[in-house]
Amino acid sequence: MAAPEEIMNDWYRVCLNTIVRKGQKLDSERLRILPMGSKVRVRKREDRRVLIDKPLNGWCSLKSSNGDTILTKMAPDEAPETPSGQNLNKQANKEREHYQTLQNTMATQVESSGLNANDKHEIQELIIEGDIEKLKNKIEAVESQLTEKKFAQRKYVEDLRNQIEEAETANETCDELEKIAQMKVEELKTIREKMKLAITSQIRGVNEDGTRPLESGAVVQLGMGKLSVLGIVRYVGAVDGEEGTFIGLEMESGGDTTGTYNGKTYFEVASEDKGMFFPISDLSKRIYADALLMQLVSQMNVLAQESTAQQ
Repeated sequence: MAAPEEIMNDWYRVCLNTIVRKGQKLDSERLRILPMGSKVRVRKREDRRVLIDKPLNGWCSLKSSNGDTILTKMAPDEAPETPSGQNLNKQANKEREHYQTLQNTMATQVESSGLNANDKHEIQELIIEGDIEKLKNKIEAVESQLTEKKFAQRKYVEDLRNQIEEAETANETCDELEKIAQMKVEELKTIREKMKLAITSQIRGVNEDGTRPLESGAVVQLGMGKLSVLGIVRYVGAVDGEEGTFIGLEMESGGDTTGTYNGKTYFEVASEDKGMFFPISDLSKRIYADALLMQLVSQMNVLAQESTAQQ
């Protein structure tokens, strides 16, 4: 049941910009927008709608649909004045200019932003249309996307930083291991030189005419001192085109044959730098397996003692 109409003759102040319409219904013709601060004289009230006759005849609302106060009653001593039509037009023009300035500013900011082309176009269209509500919703959606993107970028940067730190640690570890490996290689070279020197200098050899025959598989030394060569006998006998007896030797390195001489193969080794022919007269020592093993064990014990003393 509708509230009874109430006859009034009071002045009210406009608290929120309000629309004055020709009729009581909210869909009737719009007459004017009264800005906040205006003063109106109310002549009749029906529910939340009131009829005014100052500064113009028409209907407006006392409260909004959600309960916000639009008109508030003035004290009797307050002057019942309202802005003139001329002043209202000036104020409206000023507000319109301000709005247009804001439109241009917003459009410029959007154009220079880092947004994608679709978002730029949609926001600029909403600015031109003046649909503030849709514009607010669009800005909130873009802001949410940017927040998610920033989070993803921040996580990417954090992951990248962790990977860089891990790589730096791995690189330092690799450098340290390479240094240790190089030290071990040098240490191994030293041990090998010591063992070679000890074996060649301390083992007592047996001459060519000794009781043990020179045969394939025997270890021999050719030459003396630093110029000496150790190798395994792979052939003993004559070589076509040469006088005397020759030894076919398999060496660690420094050779010049695979065991073939003048097209005839006398023995076989893996590559040319592993084999060489020597006159048997170059033989300086024969090193037998039993004596070699004993000397090897002895030298290893010496090296182990030296290593323990250094530690």
